[in-house]
Amino acid sequence: MDRLSHDEFHKLSLDELETLTGLTAPQGDADEDDYRSRAWESYKQDVTNEEEWVSIEGENAPEE
Repeated sequence: MDRLSHDEFHKLSLDELETLTGLTAPQGDADEDDYRSRAWESYKQDVTNEEEWVSIEGENAPEE
C-alpha cells in the first residue's frame, strides 16, 4: 500500500476514498468533512495494521 500524506489523502475524490477505505461515501447533504475525517482514521489504522503484519510475516519467513 502506498502511503499517502494527510494532504494527498484529502485531495482524493469521495469515490476514491470509498474504494481505499471501504467506508461508504456520503450521499446528498451528508457531512463530507466528517466522512473525510473518519476515512483518514480508517486509512491510518490500515497502514498500521499492514506494517504490523509485514513485521510478523518477516519474522516467520523461511530461510533460503
